[in-house]
Amino acid sequence: MRFFTTYEFLLSRKRVFAALIFLFVFSYCFASFEDDSGSARMRAMSGAISAVSDNSEELFVQPAGLSLMTGPEVTLGYGRMYLGLSDGSNISDNLASLGFKIGSNTGCGFAYKSTALDSVYTEQSYMAAFAYRIKHKVAIGVTGKYLQLKYGNDAYTAIDPVFSQSYGKSNFDLDAGVIVSLSDFINVSYARQNNLGADMGIAGQYLLTPVDRLGIGYLEDGFCISIEDSESPGQSNIYSGIEKYIFRKMFAIRSGAAFSNGKFAKFSAGLGICMGDFRFDYSFDMPLAGIVNTQGTHFMTMSAKIFGKGRKAVPKIVEYKGEDKKEAVINKAKVPQEPIYIYVYPPVSNSQVVASSGAFAVPASSSSASGVIPETVQPKKKAAKPAGEYIPPFVKSHKVGHGETLPDIALKYYGTKSGWTKIFNANKDKIEKGCVKEGDILVIP
Repeated sequence: MRFFTTYEFLLSRKRVFAALIFLFVFSYCFASFEDDSGSARMRAMSGAISAVSDNSEELFVQPAGLSLMTGPEVTLGYGRMYLGLSDGSNISDNLASLGFKIGSNTGCGFAYKSTALDSVYTEQSYMAAFAYRIKHKVAIGVTGKYLQLKYGNDAYTAIDPVFSQSYGKSNFDLDAGVIVSLSDFINVSYARQNNLGADMGIAGQYLLTPVDRLGIGYLEDGFCISIEDSESPGQSNIYSGIEKYIFRKMFAIRSGAAFSNGKFAKFSAGLGICMGDFRFDYSFDMPLAGIVNTQGTHFMTMSAKIFGKGRKAVPKIVEYKGEDKKEAVINKAKVPQEPIYIYVYPPVSNSQVVASSGAFAVPASSSSASGVIPETVQPKKKAAKPAGEYIPPFVKSHKVGHGETLPDIALKYYGTKSGWTKIFNANKDKIEKGCVKEGDILVIP
């Protein structure tokens, strides 16, 4: 909000003393449209999230993260900034975002964000983002932003020459970013915001300053830690954050800190509650310099995965007869799903058709009129093992593809990268130094 024309207007109008406080708060922390904080999770970690997140909240700082999402997600948020200001000012922050996948490597998202001081001043951002993942190691993304600012229309603004032409301004800008996976646990993120330097001045010129953000994060099952550096002309910020899930990942504890130009500027903390596909997050941050006698900023978000785990489809069934002959019977399925394999052994006396799940047996003929299913009778002659490593038919397996990592495989089967530890523990004898090789056959527990 650093417009000299706006500053002159506010000095000449004591009636809008609340706006002076608003400008003071924002000028100390960030200028127009530089508050890129998204969800409560992001705020609780002081914004250090671009290298350790894979959901729609990434859209506000690092669009490349949308390609790492596991499914569609919608997020709604509301917060009050700097509660307890002496004049009773109400500074609110609202957001809504939607992220979803198109194919296995492409993600898209839309978002809306509004920051307002009562009816005196409003900032609004409309965003659309696109992301693409390249060979499981690199993800790139871009966000287009339509920005609007507006001042209230009253008797004072009506006679002020600053607003003789307009009460607001709108313009376009562009963000871009890239995420690189150095290993199964470490990501590096780089994003550049305000690449076009949009002019948001009303009576004079005010160009948005490009901001460079470089971060590194460590992520494992139920735990992550991240640190980021944000650089712009005359401003250097360091953000750090940590997150830990407890009680079977039902609750999350988060904390973070921010340093501005070498000074400890902000402390933050937050909690998260996960209930299936729903997540509720709360954050609190307290400025430690420049702003005094406030109760800090409080923010809440509700996120939900839509059309996710609850969506069922008719499975594909592939029937194998004997050792070589294959006859496939496929039911129509609206959603792709791993096939269920049914092995039919060569006919022998009283032999049974055994389902791959091992949960039940069905007689090969209808000679049993008693209605009682007899015990499974295995064929007298064992079937020859196929070439290579043999995995029982009721155990799910995966052949490692080119460039795949344990988190990539976990994402495919469990819907989250954090499940990589299950696969690792089940295949310790095959994994050397924590890395998998192309062609390895892994058991998926």
